[in-house]
Formats: sequence, structure tokens, C-alpha cells
Amino acid sequence: MDKEKTSIQVKIFHTVGIVLNQSGILKLDSLTGRIWLVSFWFFCIIMGSVYRANLVAFFAYTKPAEEFTSLEDMIDSDYRIGCVGGSTFLKNSEASLLCTA
Repeated sequence: MDKEKTSIQVKIFHTVGIVLNQSGILKLDSLTGRIWLVSFWFFCIIMGSVYRANLVAFFAYTKPAEEFTSLEDMIDSDYRIGCVGGSTFLKNSEASLLCTA
């Protein structure tokens, strides 16, 4: 029982060493231990890749600032708003707030 407990402690110590990037010599005698170790390595590689990809995406993408959310915001802004004379937009919106002169 003590040998089994020690081997579990050694395996846990080795697993923590994997996460902390510490090398260690652990010879796994059982097939299930080897499968578990390989699965854990794949899990660490995938999680590291996903974390790095999300971090790069977070720092690479800049969300553009929304200047206008409504027509009133656009009218109240510092931008000059105008229409081309004789355009269809001007003819269709003569009573609008944008094109009253």
C-alpha cells in the first residue's frame, strides 16, 4: 500500500512538473499511465495554443469607436453635414432635418 501511495505521489509530482515546464524522469509501467500522460500532454498543448491565440486576437483587434448611434447624434456632432444640390436624396428629403436651408 505504501509503494502504491508513493507511486501516486511521484506521478502527481511529475504532472505538476509538466505544467511548470520542469523535466523529470518518470518511467510509467502501465499502459493506462502512459495513455493518461499523453492525454495530459495533448491537453496542455491545446490549452496553451488556445490561450496564446486568444491573447493575440485580443491585442491585435481594436474595436472602432462608434461616433454616431442615431440621427440626432450625427446632427449634434461637430461634423458638417451637407447634400449635393439637385440629388435624389435632396428631392426626397426636403422636409428632413438634414437638408433644410
